[in-house]
Amino acid sequence: SLARFIYGHPGQYMDIASHSHAVNQEFVDSWMHFLGQHPRALPFLTPQSPISRELEKTLRAHATDVARHSFNFESVYKFYRSSTYNTTITAFKVKPISFDIALAVAVVAYLLLLHFFLKYGGSLKELMKALKPKAE
Repeated sequence: SLARFIYGHPGQYMDIASHSHAVNQEFVDSWMHFLGQHPRALPFLTPQSPISRELEKTLRAHATDVARHSFNFESVYKFYRSSTYNTTITAFKVKPISFDIALAVAVVAYLLLLHFFLKYGGSLKELMKALKPKAE
């Protein structure tokens, strides 16, 4: 619809992204695979990183004016770089959610019992009277 508006053809179907102008799905899939295999976080992006090299190579293949500019990233945060890109991430298996729910129920039951004990002074008769529904 944007192309129809720009070119002044309202109500007509315009297939401007077809044939040679269409998106090459193999190209997109290969880039998605490549980007999934390499770190893209700022501390790992150096001018020599694989992503920087491949991006520059691809841009040079499809554009005429490609230049690399370097700048200093000034921030209040300190970024640490890894000496190698092979960083190990460790994940641990933890208890299932049912454990957390059971623990929460036990804590709530304990707090309710403590509340009733403190409010009714430990008298079982008063506690039963308080819990018994009142008849009108």
